[in-house]
Amino acid sequence: MNGPSSNATILVVDDQPANLQILAEILQNQYDVRIAINGEKALQIAQQNNKPDLILLDVKMPGLDGYQVLAELRRDEKTCHIPVIFVTAQHDVDNETRALAAGAVDFISKPINPQVVCARVNTHLTLRQREIAFQQLNAELENRIKERTRQVETLNTALQERATQAETANAAKSLFLGNMSHELRTPLMAVIGFTDLLQRQIDEPAVLHKLSRIRKAAGNLSSTINQILDFTQIESGNTAQVTIDFNLAAMLHKINDTIEELAVAKTLAYAYDVDSAIPANLT
Repeated sequence: MNGPSSNATILVVDDQPANLQILAEILQNQYDVRIAINGEKALQIAQQNNKPDLILLDVKMPGLDGYQVLAELRRDEKTCHIPVIFVTAQHDVDNETRALAAGAVDFISKPINPQVVCARVNTHLTLRQREIAFQQLNAELENRIKERTRQVETLNTALQERATQAETANAAKSLFLGNMSHELRTPLMAVIGFTDLLQRQIDEPAVLHKLSRIRKAAGNLSSTINQILDFTQIESGNTAQVTIDFNLAAMLHKINDTIEELAVAKTLAYAYDVDSAIPANLT
């Protein structure tokens, strides 16, 4: 910010008309100057809607003096932020210290030096405008943070809802697979049982071959159903890890039987080979 706005309003308070005139002449070319002849009038002007941006306040006045006026300004939420510069003939250290302690931002001594007045007014108007700009920026940042926080909370809520839906869907899937597997087992066991029975009662080779194919397919389907049941148990956390030996070659041979039949049915070239170096049993 290069400097205070020329539209800034300065309230000059002094019980001496000559002092009012001098200060008004110094400032009126650059600022909108208002005057008050006493403390009571100064408070009335300060509390209007169009508040002054800075106040030059005489210390010694009849009625309310400068310290009392400043105390009233600081008690009012609407005027407590207006910078006040004391203007007085009492320019000793004690009075200056008292003025600053009371809440004044600066201290100008009489007789008035126009260059000093302009410099002090310019400095404190610039500081005030920068303070306002900082407050506006801070408010904007707080609003953005609140908006981002709201968006994150909304996203988290949506993610939690989706996670809950996913858990519900997964539980429903596991329940469905488990029930379906159990329902499929009953008719499948009948197919396997009657196939085994027919294989013991029939001697015709062609029929036995077909029954063998049926029995093998039913066995594969039963194995798949068992795997589905195992999968649902694993997902539900109802399984315990165990270590057992298994015959890899036998397992591969069983898989090969199924795949080979599918390949032959589609007239595909197919080869199967198990390295003899593989141990019979693995853990």
